[in-house]
Amino acid sequence: MCGRYTLTTDLALVQQVLSFHFPADPPPPRYNIAPGQAVLAIRPEPDGSRTGTWLRWGFVPPWASAPKPVINARLETLATKPFFRAAARTGRVVLPADGYYEWAPGPGRKQPYRVVAADDTPFFLAGVANSETPPTGPAVATCAIVTRPAWEPLAWLHPRMPLVLTAEQAQTWLHTPFAVWRAVFAVPPEPPRLRAYPVSSRVNRPTVDDPACVMPVAAG
Repeated sequence: MCGRYTLTTDLALVQQVLSFHFPADPPPPRYNIAPGQAVLAIRPEPDGSRTGTWLRWGFVPPWASAPKPVINARLETLATKPFFRAAARTGRVVLPADGYYEWAPGPGRKQPYRVVAADDTPFFLAGVANSETPPTGPAVATCAIVTRPAWEPLAWLHPRMPLVLTAEQAQTWLHTPFAVWRAVFAVPPEPPRLRAYPVSSRVNRPTVDDPACVMPVAAG
């Protein structure tokens, strides 16, 4: 699953990896992005370009009446589950990130870990956003992060993980026609090389968002 992530990399460096237009001031570094918050997402445009926009993390389809927001969507059922089916067709987005958090199981208190690229470069989390207009008014722009079965080297940490994409894979996620997309992502692609390191339990609190969240600690 994915319940927290980070984007501490300067936005200009992210744009060097995957070009997109962001019509606003660059966001500040984020060390503990949590559900319910505004997140930076990259949408495809009809002309093949890409635009950065703000979405609320917690997907709500426009047709649903007072549903509970959903923060994760399974890749395996994304194209067929009614809750996400329309978004899989026309609402695919990616969220730039440079790490995500997961909590290792244990007999006592779970130990949080931050998962980052082995070379510490930014990557992209596959997502879906609502893209329909409800009959009663404008849709609230919301999104969910897509998850997949864990990449084998990280299966000890959790049986699932976010669908982490390279820049090339992110372009395929955003720009391929639906039928082609379904075929390409029928099996989760190999993620960039990732590593995990233990961090402070400060990240357990969504209101805490400072550099200490990403500092390595001794696993306890």
